[in-house]
Amino acid sequence: MSLFFLSILLDAFFNIFLLLAIALSNPTLASVGQSLALPGSMVADLLIHRFLMPYPALIGAGCVFVGFCGFVYEELRHGHGSEGEGEAEGREDERGLLDSDNSDDADQQELSEQYNRGLVA
Repeated sequence: MSLFFLSILLDAFFNIFLLLAIALSNPTLASVGQSLALPGSMVADLLIHRFLMPYPALIGAGCVFVGFCGFVYEELRHGHGSEGEGEAEGREDERGLLDSDNSDDADQQELSEQYNRGLVA
């Protein structure tokens, strides 16, 4: 019975930390990081139950770990985890759009004034 409650507690911690990872990083990184649960379970089986997995399973777990490390490396290299170049460029584009909207408003206001004065038909 105590293993049942331990399982519930560990599942709750897993879900809480998964939600925190999604909130603090990005959902893709959290999703790829979630794939590390299987290699982690294999390590736990080895340490707790002294159960050694077959070599193909160990190779697969190693591939999952290397893939996750490669993904994290690319995220850090391109700066997607924090404000990267893409986000900064997006903000500049947004500011440019806002500036063009303001200039359009100014042009519209100028045309309205000219129309009111009878300069434009």
